[in-house]
Amino acid sequence: MFTYNKNWKNEKGSSPFTVSNMSGNPGTGKKRGQIVAFDLAYLKYLHEENIEFPRFIIHDKLENTHINQLETIFNICNKIKGQYIVPILRERIDKIEPALIKQATILELSQDDKFFKID
Repeated sequence: MFTYNKNWKNEKGSSPFTVSNMSGNPGTGKKRGQIVAFDLAYLKYLHEENIEFPRFIIHDKLENTHINQLETIFNICNKIKGQYIVPILRERIDKIEPALIKQATILELSQDDKFFKID
C-alpha cells in the first residue's frame, strides 16, 4: 500500500510517503501482481498528465502469479496507452481466453522461431 501522510512535517522522523504491506507477507505471485498494478497505474498517470516519458514496462517471472491476476493484467493492458512486455510460457496462460491472448500478443517465440534467429 502506498500512502501519503499530510502531517509528516509535524511528526519527528516521518516522511511524506510510506510503502507498507496490507496482509502480512504475501507470496511471490501476489507481490508481482501488486508491482504490476502499481506500474500500470503509473503508465496511466503519465498519459493523463501528458508527461513525455517512455511508456512501457518490462516484467519477468510472472509464472507464480495467479491465473485470475494474469487475466486481469492483460485486460487492463488493453486499456492503457503503453506497452506491457512480459515473457511467459504458453502453458501458464492456457486457461485465459485465447482471443484475449491473441489480441495482447505482439511477438511470440518458440524453439523454432527464436529472437534474432540466433541458435
